[in-house]
Amino acid sequence: MTFGLLLAGFLATASAGRVALASEGAPPSRRTLALTLAGAGAVIVVGALVADAFLDALSISPESFRVAAGLVLAAAGLRTIVWPRPSGPFAASLVTPELACLAISAGADEPPAAVLAAGAIALAVVAITALAVPPALTGRATPFLAALQVIVGVALVVAGVRDV
Repeated sequence: MTFGLLLAGFLATASAGRVALASEGAPPSRRTLALTLAGAGAVIVVGALVADAFLDALSISPESFRVAAGLVLAAAGLRTIVWPRPSGPFAASLVTPELACLAISAGADEPPAAVLAAGAIALAVVAITALAVPPALTGRATPFLAALQVIVGVALVVAGVRDV
């Protein structure tokens, strides 16, 4: 996976648009936003650092998990295209199964520094847009980021199938 595809994946799964839609009705406090970003960061760090040991413990090859992660990303992206407004607590708009799957899959295939850098850039974009851009404007990016997530998911599936 190239760094560009990795970054695109994290930008799409840590969707600033979905976060904006989650905050439109009742904007989260700065503390809630910070805790949510910290939670998402922890998911990325843990996924990147323990991916190999995690997959070994489950007896899953990185290639097979890449296919599974791609399916999760594609399905979640399609769900967001059809139903863009996230439900549940604010943190659920950012700390998601697709974020965990991408972090683990990338952590199994790429150097941790690359995974952490791409994740940090994506979370910085979310933080900046959440603090500086009106949610109504950022929310308009949701379908495009969801489509990008589907594309990244399909790319992961194809790469995984090719490598199996």
